[in-house]
Amino acid sequence: MNNTKDVQKAKLSIIIALMKVMYTVFTGIAVTSILSDIIALDIRYVQVRIMIVLATMTISWWQWFSTNNQPRLWEQPRLADCAELLFYIAIVTWILYASQPETSIFKLTYIFIIMANAFRFDMRYGFISAGIASASVIFCDVAKLEQSRRFAYLEQDMLLIVSFFVLAFIMGYISMSQKQDSENMARMATTDELTGLYNNRVFHESLLKYIGESNDNRRYENVWVALLDIAEFGRYNELYGYTIGNSVLTQVGVIISEGARDAQLVSRYGDDKFGLIFTNCSLGHIKDTIARIKRDIEDYPFYGKDNMPGGVITVYAGIAGYPMNGLTKEQIIKSAADNMNAAKLIYNNIDPVRMVQMEGMGVMQVFINMLNSRDHYTYEHTQRVIAYADMLARALDMHQRFIDDIKCGAYLHDIGKIDLPTAILVKVQPLSDDEYDIFKNHVIWGADIVGSVKSLAHTVPIIRHHHERWDGLGYPDGLQGTDIPLEARIVALANGFDMMLMGRWPDEPDCRGVADAVQCLMRNAGTYFDPDLVDIFIKTIQSYNLQHLFPNDAFSVTIDA
Repeated sequence: MNNTKDVQKAKLSIIIALMKVMYTVFTGIAVTSILSDIIALDIRYVQVRIMIVLATMTISWWQWFSTNNQPRLWEQPRLADCAELLFYIAIVTWILYASQPETSIFKLTYIFIIMANAFRFDMRYGFISAGIASASVIFCDVAKLEQSRRFAYLEQDMLLIVSFFVLAFIMGYISMSQKQDSENMARMATTDELTGLYNNRVFHESLLKYIGESNDNRRYENVWVALLDIAEFGRYNELYGYTIGNSVLTQVGVIISEGARDAQLVSRYGDDKFGLIFTNCSLGHIKDTIARIKRDIEDYPFYGKDNMPGGVITVYAGIAGYPMNGLTKEQIIKSAADNMNAAKLIYNNIDPVRMVQMEGMGVMQVFINMLNSRDHYTYEHTQRVIAYADMLARALDMHQRFIDDIKCGAYLHDIGKIDLPTAILVKVQPLSDDEYDIFKNHVIWGADIVGSVKSLAHTVPIIRHHHERWDGLGYPDGLQGTDIPLEARIVALANGFDMMLMGRWPDEPDCRGVADAVQCLMRNAGTYFDPDLVDIFIKTIQSYNLQHLFPNDAFSVTIDA
């Protein structure tokens, strides 16, 4: 998460390292110069000079290496840093005292010392360095010069001392600006601007890190990913605009953060999606956490939520874990996303995490994704068929297990279309007789695909028979009346109603909208559809108020007793 900040610090450390090398070299040159005046030119002086040069090179290399490889910027100076500052100032003080302080150019060494410390740490430490250096200059002037010359050179050195403090201020200010810029860049690189949560990049990096630590040192027994998607959020934005929609996103982020305090990470995964990472916990704990978050979101008084389906703003969720659902980051995320999409389509928020436990649904999701990539209409059509089938099954007061079976069958009812030629799959105009004969095979192909998964075998009758007709003229087996399984009759009605809504009903292509679709259903009761189910369905959608789904469509139909 700190990559951006670390890169910035590494670049600035090069500047600091150069400054430190400069004042080390200046100090070495000064010491050599002073010793040339003290020691006579003989073999001993040559040896000392070589030693000083070698020592200067060694210290310079150490300054460069240590500062470059272990960049410590904008931290509190340690005891070693203070000792280093005093050491260099003491050396320069001795140089000035041993030479002519009023004319020595080695006073410039202080400039590099002050610049390096103010830039590396902060303005305050720069002022401290400037103060000590100023005291050193004044001490040399007072101690070394005669009283008659002392004050004249003190006046000259006052300009140098003022320059020390001005330089400390400038370098400290630049350092603080660089620190703020670095922190802002790091925050922008890791944080979602709207919600203040971590962004998608951090989610992926963190998940990879937790999986790696689980593999390397078994620090984590398991790693869980939960993806949450705000239901029908695109519709909410259409109704109220993106400004209000953004406020909802922000508040949902707050609710998720507060509800998942034990999560290792909470992030905004996508436009209306959030990603959570848990470690060392059970699936049951995560399900409880997600269920609690879901309740809190549904209970929150969002603006305009009464006009959303069910009168609430809610979330769908999918969960996947390492190593149970995958061994790589990509596998775990895909598994969680598949479970979330399946929960969205099948369980319609009744149990947003149930799909994680359904054996075989992950395989089916691969086919659904492939079909969606070829024909997005089928995907959206399936979502609506599930909603209508759920509505009718509840109106019949069916047991929850049968309702779930019906919704699962509705989810998979068109899966056989994966084997249809693309030209037939996406064709908007009426099919030719030959094309229609090929098209009718999709129910058989779909039943074969789903029947290969034992845990989903109970949905095969729905998939095979959802195009049978009440009058026996349907396909593939020509079943009639109550010989058609009830679950298939329910899905057939839901499927037909959506085709009518979307203007895709072959017998009445001009039918479009809720009012027309209801009239069309009534005309086809007893031929295409079970007349009793048609009557119950129409009464149900009248009481359910389909204005939530179609706010611009007038719906006023009277049903004769």
